[in-house]
Amino acid sequence: MLLVGIAALVCAAQYALRHYRVGYSQESEQSIGSAWTLVRLKTGPVPVGAYGVFVVDGRVSRFSAGTRFVKKIVGGPGDLVEVKATGTWVNGQLVAGPLDILPVLHQQATAFERTLILGRGEYFAVGTRPHSYDSRYWGPVRAGQFIGQATLL
Repeated sequence: MLLVGIAALVCAAQYALRHYRVGYSQESEQSIGSAWTLVRLKTGPVPVGAYGVFVVDGRVSRFSAGTRFVKKIVGGPGDLVEVKATGTWVNGQLVAGPLDILPVLHQQATAFERTLILGRGEYFAVGTRPHSYDSRYWGPVRAGQFIGQATLL
């Protein structure tokens, strides 16, 4: 019986190591409100309303391609996104506050204000706290960039 129990624990541990990771962010200010996450590894899109883990591409200045981000997914294919200096709306619902990192980026709001309908395989990701560098500034995340879905710890 003891051997069966040990075998079950080993199998469970192997499964967990293959499918999950614990993530930790060293950012001085957390854009999602938590430095620790449990990440379920998976490719493909993350549902709207969940936290997605994705790698950024060359469109994201200040970060190397391949840097991992964790942000809340607030819009998906077919959704109407309006980014304005005063806030960001998806399908008429406010999902993020003002464009508040413009001084750091040395840009005016007009560089980022836009209205778009998310295309096939496009997702809009935002931080849930002020001063988040997210899709408002660099555009949609593509489905192929996702590496997992996060749960805040």
